Amino acid sequence: VFLSFLGFLLLLSAWSSTDKRNAENPEEIFGAVETLIKEEDYLAAKEHIDEIRKRFPQSRFAALAELRAGDIEFAQENYADAAPAYGTFIELYPKNPEAPYAAYRRAFSYFEDAPTVIARDQSPAKQALEAADQLMQKYPTSEYAAKAKLIFEKALERNFGGFFN
Repeated sequence: VFLSFLGFLLLLSAWSSTDKRNAENPEEIFGAVETLIKEEDYLAAKEHIDEIRKRFPQSRFAALAELRAGDIEFAQENYADAAPAYGTFIELYPKNPEAPYAAYRRAFSYFEDAPTVIARDQSPAKQALEAADQLMQKYPTSEYAAKAKLIFEKALERNFGGFFN
Protein backbone atom coordinates (compact mmCIF):
# COMPACT_ATOMS: atom_id res chain seq x y z
CA VAL A 1 0.00 0.00 0.00
CA PHE A 2 2.85 2.36 0.87
CA LEU A 3 4.52 1.72 -2.52
CA SER A 4 1.24 2.40 -4.31
CA PHE A 5 0.88 5.67 -2.41
CA LEU A 6 4.48 6.62 -3.18
CA GLY A 7 3.91 5.86 -6.87
CA PHE A 8 0.79 8.02 -6.82
CA LEU A 9 2.74 10.92 -5.28
CA LEU A 10 5.46 10.62 -7.92
CA LEU A 11 2.88 10.58 -10.68
CA LEU A 12 1.11 13.58 -9.15
CA SER A 13 4.33 15.57 -8.87
CA ALA A 14 5.30 14.75 -12.46
CA TRP A 15 1.85 15.80 -13.68
CA SER A 16 1.82 19.03 -11.73
CA SER A 17 5.26 20.01 -12.97
CA THR A 18 3.94 20.37 -16.52
CA ASP A 19 0.41 21.53 -15.67
CA LYS A 20 0.86 25.28 -15.71
CA ARG A 21 -2.63 26.29 -16.83
CA ASN A 22 -3.19 28.33 -13.67
CA ALA A 23 0.08 30.22 -13.91
CA GLU A 24 -0.21 34.00 -13.92
CA ASN A 25 2.45 34.38 -16.59
CA PRO A 26 1.69 33.46 -20.24
CA GLU A 27 5.37 32.73 -20.82
CA GLU A 28 5.27 30.04 -18.15
CA ILE A 29 2.15 28.47 -19.67
CA PHE A 30 3.70 28.59 -23.13
CA GLY A 31 6.86 26.94 -21.78
CA ALA A 32 4.64 24.10 -20.59
CA VAL A 33 3.10 23.93 -24.09
CA GLU A 34 6.56 23.48 -25.61
CA THR A 35 7.46 20.78 -23.07
CA LEU A 36 4.17 18.95 -23.57
CA ILE A 37 4.62 18.98 -27.35
CA LYS A 38 8.12 17.52 -26.99
CA GLU A 39 6.64 14.84 -24.73
CA GLU A 40 3.91 14.26 -27.34
CA ASP A 41 1.22 15.00 -24.77
CA TYR A 42 -0.86 16.86 -27.33
CA LEU A 43 -4.11 16.87 -25.39
CA ALA A 44 -2.52 18.63 -22.40
CA ALA A 45 -0.69 21.01 -24.76
CA LYS A 46 -4.01 21.95 -26.39
CA GLU A 47 -5.52 22.63 -22.97
CA HIS A 48 -2.64 24.99 -22.16
CA ILE A 49 -3.00 26.68 -25.55
CA ASP A 50 -6.70 27.24 -24.85
CA GLU A 51 -5.78 28.79 -21.51
CA ILE A 52 -3.38 31.24 -23.19
CA ARG A 53 -6.02 32.13 -25.79
CA LYS A 54 -8.61 32.74 -23.10
CA ARG A 55 -6.57 34.54 -20.45
CA PHE A 56 -3.81 36.29 -22.42
CA PRO A 57 -5.22 37.03 -25.89
CA GLN A 58 -3.11 40.16 -26.39
CA SER A 59 0.24 38.66 -25.38
CA ARG A 60 2.90 37.61 -27.85
CA PHE A 61 2.45 34.12 -26.46
CA ALA A 62 -1.11 34.06 -27.82
CA ALA A 63 0.36 34.29 -31.31
CA LEU A 64 2.89 31.56 -30.61
CA ALA A 65 0.19 29.39 -29.02
CA GLU A 66 -1.92 29.78 -32.15
CA LEU A 67 1.02 28.60 -34.24
CA ARG A 68 1.63 25.61 -31.96
CA ALA A 69 -2.02 24.62 -32.37
CA GLY A 70 -1.24 24.02 -36.04
CA ASP A 71 2.01 22.26 -35.18
CA ILE A 72 0.15 19.84 -32.90
CA GLU A 73 -2.29 18.90 -35.65
CA PHE A 74 0.57 18.58 -38.12
CA ALA A 75 2.58 16.35 -35.76
CA GLN A 76 -0.42 14.06 -35.45
CA GLU A 77 -0.78 14.02 -39.24
CA ASN A 78 -4.20 15.68 -38.95
CA TYR A 79 -3.45 17.71 -42.05
CA ALA A 80 -7.09 18.64 -42.70
CA ASP A 81 -7.09 20.34 -39.28
CA ALA A 82 -3.53 21.67 -39.44
CA ALA A 83 -4.07 23.70 -42.62
CA PRO A 84 -6.89 25.89 -41.26
CA ALA A 85 -5.06 26.26 -37.93
CA TYR A 86 -2.07 27.69 -39.78
CA GLY A 87 -4.46 29.79 -41.86
CA THR A 88 -5.89 31.29 -38.67
CA PHE A 89 -2.39 32.21 -37.52
CA ILE A 90 -1.64 33.89 -40.86
CA GLU A 91 -4.92 35.83 -40.78
CA LEU A 92 -4.41 37.01 -37.21
CA TYR A 93 -0.66 37.68 -37.41
CA PRO A 94 0.34 38.31 -41.07
CA LYS A 95 3.38 40.37 -40.10
CA ASN A 96 4.65 37.96 -37.46
CA PRO A 97 8.14 36.65 -38.26
CA GLU A 98 6.69 33.12 -38.11
CA ALA A 99 4.02 33.86 -40.76
CA PRO A 100 6.10 32.47 -43.67
CA TYR A 101 6.64 29.25 -41.69
CA ALA A 102 2.90 29.02 -41.03
CA ALA A 103 2.15 29.67 -44.70
CA TYR A 104 4.57 26.90 -45.70
CA ARG A 105 3.10 24.43 -43.22
CA ARG A 106 -0.39 25.36 -44.44
CA ALA A 107 0.51 24.62 -48.05
CA PHE A 108 2.31 21.42 -47.05
CA SER A 109 -0.68 20.32 -44.94
CA TYR A 110 -3.03 20.74 -47.88
CA PHE A 111 -0.60 18.85 -50.09
CA GLU A 112 -0.28 15.98 -47.61
CA ASP A 113 -4.07 15.83 -47.31
CA ALA A 114 -4.53 15.51 -51.07
CA PRO A 115 -5.16 12.00 -52.38
CA THR A 116 -2.58 10.53 -54.72
CA VAL A 117 -5.25 8.94 -56.91
CA ILE A 118 -6.50 11.33 -59.59
CA ALA A 119 -10.03 9.90 -59.58
CA ARG A 120 -10.54 11.12 -56.01
CA ASP A 121 -11.48 14.66 -54.94
CA GLN A 122 -8.44 16.85 -55.52
CA SER A 123 -9.68 19.87 -53.54
CA PRO A 124 -6.75 19.65 -51.08
CA ALA A 125 -4.28 19.63 -54.00
CA LYS A 126 -5.95 22.74 -55.38
CA GLN A 127 -5.80 24.34 -51.93
CA ALA A 128 -2.10 23.42 -51.75
CA LEU A 129 -1.56 25.17 -55.08
CA GLU A 130 -3.32 28.29 -53.83
CA ALA A 131 -1.57 28.29 -50.45
CA ALA A 132 1.88 27.78 -52.00
CA ASP A 133 1.20 30.56 -54.52
CA GLN A 134 0.06 32.90 -51.73
CA LEU A 135 3.23 32.18 -49.78
CA MET A 136 5.42 32.90 -52.82
CA GLN A 137 3.52 36.14 -53.50
CA LYS A 138 3.32 37.39 -49.92
CA TYR A 139 6.74 36.26 -48.64
CA PRO A 140 8.95 35.99 -51.76
CA THR A 141 12.22 36.50 -49.87
CA SER A 142 11.37 34.00 -47.15
CA GLU A 143 13.40 30.84 -46.75
CA TYR A 144 10.10 29.01 -47.29
CA ALA A 145 9.42 30.49 -50.76
CA ALA A 146 11.64 27.91 -52.51
CA LYS A 147 9.98 25.10 -50.56
CA ALA A 148 6.59 26.51 -51.54
CA LYS A 149 7.63 26.39 -55.19
CA LEU A 150 8.32 22.66 -54.82
CA ILE A 151 4.93 22.12 -53.19
CA PHE A 152 3.33 24.14 -55.98
CA GLU A 153 4.97 22.00 -58.65
CA LYS A 154 4.11 18.72 -56.92
CA ALA A 155 0.53 19.83 -56.27
CA LEU A 156 0.22 20.89 -59.91
CA GLU A 157 1.44 17.46 -60.96
CA ARG A 158 -0.94 15.77 -58.53
CA ASN A 159 -3.82 17.96 -59.69
CA PHE A 160 -3.19 17.49 -63.38
CA GLY A 161 -0.82 14.49 -63.37
CA GLY A 162 -0.97 12.59 -66.62
CA PHE A 163 -3.57 15.01 -68.03
CA PHE A 164 -1.14 16.49 -70.54
CA ASN A 165 0.71 13.25 -71.37
